[in-house]
Amino acid sequence: MGTEGDERAVLETLHRRHALLQRLASEPARPPGLADDLGSARSTIERGLAELEAVDLIERVDGQYRTTLAGELALAEFDRLVDRVGDVAGARSLLGSLPADATIDPQFIDGAILALADRDGRGPIGVETGRVDTLQVHPATALDRVLGAGAHHRVYVPSLDTALVQTCAESIRSGSTATAMLSSDAVEGLLADARDATADAIATGRLRLFETTIELPYALVVVEFEDGGAAQLPFDHDRDTDAIAMLVVCENGSLCGFVTNDDAAALEWATRKLASIRATANELALTDRT
Repeated sequence: MGTEGDERAVLETLHRRHALLQRLASEPARPPGLADDLGSARSTIERGLAELEAVDLIERVDGQYRTTLAGELALAEFDRLVDRVGDVAGARSLLGSLPADATIDPQFIDGAILALADRDGRGPIGVETGRVDTLQVHPATALDRVLGAGAHHRVYVPSLDTALVQTCAESIRSGSTATAMLSSDAVEGLLADARDATADAIATGRLRLFETTIELPYALVVVEFEDGGAAQLPFDHDRDTDAIAMLVVCENGSLCGFVTNDDAAALEWATRKLASIRATANELALTDRT
């Protein structure tokens, strides 16, 4: 196992000599050809080769330099790291409103789609950084369409004053089903504002309602589709997907935006997160509240 100093040296060399290593990963080459291909001075190429060779990322065979297995693997991992950092940077406008200790798996942001309202909540704004795609439609409109297309929703909502609650309620009235986990305050507010509608949804089996003491600074949703429902989504995605995950951020009752992802790793994280909340929650019937 390498020391911390060895690992740092490899990372620094990867960062500094990335273009050179990437070029060698395509095919072996000699210094003059590398200088021509990269538009660099011969002396710069020689220094780069020496640094890469010193950390065993390349080797010299018959006068040509080529990547080692370690070099191939390190390059692939470094590129994945750069992509993931770019994804987080792309979503920073939304994530920046969350506390630093918010628990979000970086894989949830990996290649995600972002819907972000402007400061006044009127419309979408663009984000140009990373691989996170920005959805050019207001997040409330997109949320309506996503939940409306879904057959079943698993939802955690930290407070009642979110657009997500209203949108989810409308989708249930339209025929979807939902498993909803709400904080105690949110449950009290729901029963005060919409007791009869909630009772009807529970009685008909369209809603299972759970009360939880867990408090997260965001809402979390997994939407499941049937019979091609995903084709109605307002953004590019895997047309064969049967589920997507959404992390929704609201502030002072206004929808700030959401991050959505149908990647397997993102869905797994969101599903596990919701399952852990439900495991400690209490399912409610209206006889639980007077």
